[in-house]
Amino acid sequence: VIYPNPTSDLTKVSYHLNHAEPVSLELIDILGKQITLINQGVQTEGDFSIDLSKEKLKLKSGVYFIKLNVGKASVTHKLIITE
Repeated sequence: VIYPNPTSDLTKVSYHLNHAEPVSLELIDILGKQITLINQGVQTEGDFSIDLSKEKLKLKSGVYFIKLNVGKASVTHKLIITE
C-alpha cells in the first residue's frame, strides 16, 4: 500500500511478509531511470513500511514508479509527486 498518493512530501510504502524474505524497493522515474534503491535485507514475518521523502530524495513533481521486490517476486505501483 502506498499512502498518500498523490503526495507533495512524504509517502509511506507498507507491506506484509508471510515469512522471511529479502526485500528491496526501487524508485524509478517515468523514463525508466532508477532514482534510488533501498535494500532492506532479509526481513522476518510481519508488517513493515518504508518512508520516501520528496525533499530527501530531491524529487521533482511528476510520475514515478515504486517497485517492491520480495524474494523472487515484485510488484510495481505508480506514484504521483505534486508541488
